[in-house]
Amino acid sequence: MFAKVIIDVSSAELDRAFTYRIPAELMENIEVGTIVEIPFGKGNRPTKGFVVELTDHSDYDPALIKDISAVSTSLVGAEEQLVALAKWMGEEYGSTFLQALKTVIPVKTKVTPVERVTYTCQLTGPELTERINTCRRRHYTAKLKVYEAFFANPVITSEILSHSMGIEAAVMKPLVEKGEFTTEKERIFRTMALSTILDGRDKRNQLNDLQQSVLDGILGRMREGDLRPSYIHGITASGKTEVYMHLAEEVLARGQQVIMLIPEISLTFQTVMRFYGRFQGRVSFINSRLSKGERYDQYVQAREGKIDIMIGPRSALFTPFQNLGLIIMDEEHDQAYRSEQTPRYSAREVAEKRAKDLGALLVMGSATPSLSAYHNCSTGKYELYEMNRKAVEGSVPSEVSIIDMRDELHRGNRSMFSGLLQIRMQEALNAGQQIMLFYNRRGYAGFVSCRSCGFVFKCPHCDISLTAHRNGKLLCHYCGYEIPIPDTCPECGFPHISGFGAGTEKVEAAVHKAFPGVRTLIMDRDSTSRKNSMEAILKAFADHEADVLIGTQMIVKGHDFPDVTVMGILAADMSLFVSDYRSGEQTFSLLTQAAGRAGRGEHPGSVVIQTYDPDHYVIRSAAAQDYAGFYAQEAAYRRSRMYPPFGTLLEIIVLSEDPSQVLDAVRIITGFLEQNITRDESLLSLDNAPRGFQKADGKNQKNDDKAMRNLMKRKDVYRSSIYLKTVVRERAVELRSALCDSLMESRALGKNVYLQFDLQS
Repeated sequence: MFAKVIIDVSSAELDRAFTYRIPAELMENIEVGTIVEIPFGKGNRPTKGFVVELTDHSDYDPALIKDISAVSTSLVGAEEQLVALAKWMGEEYGSTFLQALKTVIPVKTKVTPVERVTYTCQLTGPELTERINTCRRRHYTAKLKVYEAFFANPVITSEILSHSMGIEAAVMKPLVEKGEFTTEKERIFRTMALSTILDGRDKRNQLNDLQQSVLDGILGRMREGDLRPSYIHGITASGKTEVYMHLAEEVLARGQQVIMLIPEISLTFQTVMRFYGRFQGRVSFINSRLSKGERYDQYVQAREGKIDIMIGPRSALFTPFQNLGLIIMDEEHDQAYRSEQTPRYSAREVAEKRAKDLGALLVMGSATPSLSAYHNCSTGKYELYEMNRKAVEGSVPSEVSIIDMRDELHRGNRSMFSGLLQIRMQEALNAGQQIMLFYNRRGYAGFVSCRSCGFVFKCPHCDISLTAHRNGKLLCHYCGYEIPIPDTCPECGFPHISGFGAGTEKVEAAVHKAFPGVRTLIMDRDSTSRKNSMEAILKAFADHEADVLIGTQMIVKGHDFPDVTVMGILAADMSLFVSDYRSGEQTFSLLTQAAGRAGRGEHPGSVVIQTYDPDHYVIRSAAAQDYAGFYAQEAAYRRSRMYPPFGTLLEIIVLSEDPSQVLDAVRIITGFLEQNITRDESLLSLDNAPRGFQKADGKNQKNDDKAMRNLMKRKDVYRSSIYLKTVVRERAVELRSALCDSLMESRALGKNVYLQFDLQS
């Protein structure tokens, strides 16, 4: 028997399977996905690799084939069903097979399991009395505690002995060896104590007629074998989650498992509460905030069939369920579903592929579908279901007001809050209700500069300015570099250093100034950096330990606080004018989702949108919750310029610690692409531009000064991007493959130059 093995070496030249013989003694331990140790190269150096295929024959002389040395006992391999998915991801998104394989393994390292040991005393009462007396005479304190404990209870677990009685396993070991105690071991899985965040079991809510209609439609198609992806376009508070849970019940009744994807870790808290309350111990969750041991235990429980529902961000998509029946993708529009690491995959597209391969159903939902997903609905690729009213009977849409902050300034209002927002906030506070304030920038000041010479404090490792925080530090939000705020300018020595712009901390200061005594919480990446801090903030707000929750986009995504009646959006146009073709879509989603946080309970909601461009179609559409109107205008813009979903955009990202090598690589790649564009009319444009690009004009940019300006630095790594547009996605994939083959054959790029590919369609 032979195994084809992908070598665990980060080199595109070795991105192929090598054949090894499986020794008889290892035959039972090796399957597709197993990590093995093999001799590799002329020196037969020990190297790890992934088994990707098993076969009875080989195309090579058996005498030349080496044996597999061992099976890894410390690393987690890939499930067989995920190996095929990884191969597809590598081909589709332009990565090596190895990079894709490592991506589909959500847990990389095996962790020593936690075991509960139950000790049973074998001594009779008189024997225990004799030993207690002996220990007292000889002052054997540790043994005395043991015998006294078991005199009262002959069966005690290791947890009780250790935590309640201070008796460790080392004390029990010699007594077990003497036969005084017998042991029984049981595996304990590490996870969060969910019972501490639950208020009893969640009841199975009665669906309203609209929810029931959507559920019946999806289940009807599923029973008929129509497994096309389903899309629930439901306004905020329309009850999509309840439909998800009813779908999960149906799938669990069939003996299958469910993956529930959520875009942000911040959504784990409430989602897990609802699913765990309904399904109890059948639910688990996985995210980057868990310890290695906790993550590994959730992985093992899924693989061994001890749980049926896994909740988490995009990595949860690769949960090793053996009989997956349903993938739910909530808040499908969210950019967190796109990976920023190689392979730069779309979780929506990968979920489609995994569901199709396994015969499972993919159900997506959002109040603000991505344009690509909604376009798929219009073409029939997805089945669309509309939920256009709130689930709670008698609920009315929130009152939405657009405030032109230019008018506020003319009236002499220089505060962060418009007059209307201050009135609405005071009314809510007087009524004992809660407020959320959305401001999509953390910290206290956006940047700090010298008022004399204009020097701006920047991160030495990244091409961004440092952000001021109230703890007296300047912090880089990319790499974590920080320094104390200096007293003088390092350039001219001027003593007046000022912060410009604002962040969540400055908003909090303004709230306390306007409403003395108000209780506030901040939720952003800084305040949630510690484990469980996010859950603590959300629970504190849900328990009315604060009146106002101030936060970045973390607070606008899917949270359900019934006593929030006011949502203040302080800078609606902050993301509207960034140089990205998706800026309108992202801004519309943020504003619509933010507006949906108010008025979710029995009290009507009020939303105040503060902007300097009140007539922009994105602002107007979001205020009216008019997705159809927004889609019509945004789609017309995208179609006219062949941006996704009406075209395909391929971004080629060049990275190196040496900026000159980046520029050399850009020249080489641009030359290759220019030749292909000349002879292929389906390739519409080529441009060398920074990540937030402007419209390309089809002309190759060779100006080195321009290329140098386009260099960006993050964590001491320089990067530049080349963009290619085409009407045919397959053509972009083919061209990318041809480029990689050409570069590998010519060895034109430097050793320390790396490429990433981002395919958007």
